[in-house]
Amino acid sequence: MKAAGIKGVSSRPNNIQHTFAELYIIHEGDTYNLQDILAYVSQDMVKKYVNLW
Repeated sequence: MKAAGIKGVSSRPNNIQHTFAELYIIHEGDTYNLQDILAYVSQDMVKKYVNLW
């Protein structure tokens, strides 16, 4: 983010992954495909990431 001149934005991998997961669900992605994309073993972790349940 520094190289791009972007300030005030957290670019830790967890934040980027969380944002991706939320946007994926918002744009009608399903949790099972998201589970595959994020390489999670269980739906429980996916649910934590997208705060659905």
